[in-house]
Amino acid sequence: MSNKNYKIAEDIIFSAAIFKLSKGERDIKLSNKEAELLEMLCDEAGSVIARGKLQETLWPNQDNTDTNLNRQILSLRRKLESIGLLDAIDTIPRVGYIFCAPVEISGALFPKSTIKPQLPQPQVTVTLGAF
Repeated sequence: MSNKNYKIAEDIIFSAAIFKLSKGERDIKLSNKEAELLEMLCDEAGSVIARGKLQETLWPNQDNTDTNLNRQILSLRRKLESIGLLDAIDTIPRVGYIFCAPVEISGALFPKSTIKPQLPQPQVTVTLGAF
């Protein structure tokens, strides 16, 4: 888990490190697996995450994790719906899941918007002297 905070759909705060969803004065406690799952979905919001990737990350080296993942998705959907976020997790049949709500990430060591790739600088040689 990270120390990131996620702002979901303008008014919901997900604090990954303390497994908590907040909207206004209302707080909802998440289980460890729900928090890990929501963090993965938020980090990849708008992109499909394969079931296999979720299963391997949440339950490494375990078989038959389909039921576990289905239960965690259902539980997380219910908690999100209880604070007014409907249809945030969409199922892509036989592929995986996509988090459809808008997400802003804060509290990261280097926010995504400030990371710039380091491009190699061209080498310039100047020779002074008589022509």
